[in-house]
Amino acid sequence: MKKAIMYLHGYGSSGMSHTVDYLRKLMPECEIIAPDIPVDPQEALPYLRQLCARYMPDLVIGTSMGAMYAMQMHDHKRICVNPALRMSEQHEILKVGTFDYFQPTASGKTSFTITEEIIQHFRDMEQYLYDGLTDESRQLCWGFFGDGDTTVNYKEEFMRQYYPHIIDFHGGHRMNNAILRDVIVPFAKMLINEEQTDEWGVTYSNYGRVLKSVDRDLFTCEEYAIPEGVEVMKGDFIGTQLRQIHFPSTLRKISDNAFLRCPIEAIVIPSGVAEISASAFDCCEELETVTLPQTITDICIGAFNGCTKLKEINLPESIEYIEDNAFASCESLRHIKLPSKLRWIAPDILRFSGIESIEIHKNIQELGYGAFYGCEHLKALVIPENVTRIGWGIVTAHKGFEGVVCKAPGYHVENDALIDDNSGEMLCCWTMQKDYVVPECVKRIADFSSNDFVETITVKQYVENMDPDTFAGNSNLKKIDFLGGYGAYPKSGQSSSKWLSLNLCQ
Repeated sequence: MKKAIMYLHGYGSSGMSHTVDYLRKLMPECEIIAPDIPVDPQEALPYLRQLCARYMPDLVIGTSMGAMYAMQMHDHKRICVNPALRMSEQHEILKVGTFDYFQPTASGKTSFTITEEIIQHFRDMEQYLYDGLTDESRQLCWGFFGDGDTTVNYKEEFMRQYYPHIIDFHGGHRMNNAILRDVIVPFAKMLINEEQTDEWGVTYSNYGRVLKSVDRDLFTCEEYAIPEGVEVMKGDFIGTQLRQIHFPSTLRKISDNAFLRCPIEAIVIPSGVAEISASAFDCCEELETVTLPQTITDICIGAFNGCTKLKEINLPESIEYIEDNAFASCESLRHIKLPSKLRWIAPDILRFSGIESIEIHKNIQELGYGAFYGCEHLKALVIPENVTRIGWGIVTAHKGFEGVVCKAPGYHVENDALIDDNSGEMLCCWTMQKDYVVPECVKRIADFSSNDFVETITVKQYVENMDPDTFAGNSNLKKIDFLGGYGAYPKSGQSSSKWLSLNLCQ
């Protein structure tokens, strides 16, 4: 059985318009019901409701005045294109006189007459536009608004009732063939099918609101546009050859791993998206430019990890959280400005990235472990006094690194090492000395890794047990002398471990 679509025309048009003909051509699988709308709203509104009760259309599409009527068909899914919600205010359009139809009606009428009484009937109807509107009905109604509509513009009023079901498109007030073909019909097809799969194997559900899944055996295109109306991505494009992705203005949520290992070259996230989800663009090695909207508040774990060609990214001031590994291994990323709302630099946030400098602003209170680990272009790091907590391994040694200046209370720099005064822990060391002596205040070495310069390390005092990877990646390290021993820190009255020398040469 064919799906039924009711099309409601605009003012001065008829059910015999060219738009109706083209709609039938575009959707031959559907029955298109296109009534001639009576001129007087006192007659038109009950007539249209009776037609809907009779035909039970799967979708009502209206444009301009017809969109205003479509909006009031509460029990049906409906698309309202540039709805003329207040016809009585359109004095240049709705005025007393006799006028020609753009196309004759089904009964052959070529003209219609507007009286002052009819205009008053529009005013009366407009007082009750939203009567009987329920939350369930709101979920079935979408408004499409042309960015070049200079005839009517009731987007804000419509938005107050039907937010977030607002879709912007490029076009004017009248719905031409291109808009019908490229904007309205694709969305209509999603609405009349609970689930639909396109030619590329991308399946949409929930009336086109959800990108449900991607069949990677069918998805072979390099450029793809997610249709307007899609609000949530649950499916992903992992490992496809996708180079360009166009997001709809309606998008609000992107799935974890959505574009993992895709060769995408640029992304523009639409306004309304609040977070870049975990590993969303992980290992997108061709990604060079990213544009984020002012609605972004959170960049999740590994969101841009491994984007080796990403050179710069402007982070909106709306961002409050940037999570672990968000920009790790972004080798081409030289500069980044941290948003002022950020309170914490997460662990490994820029690990192995290409940054040259970083400003830790006055609102940041914590530096997570490994934050700038392996950043071989970093020239210096200044930790201001507002920082109250610092993790281990935040920097490593490399040529051209001038070192760390630490103004944070409870920490100090000594002999190319950052030391926690309270615990006596050496958090990191960036020395380029060939023979290095650990400062005597150090009780535990948290991180002394990835150093290509040091060959011998001498520890004169007793130190606590260290992690297995404390000295990992020290390519030229030959010998470590623990002159005071190491192990579990001795209690009072106990003797310490014996002196130990580790000869690392084979």
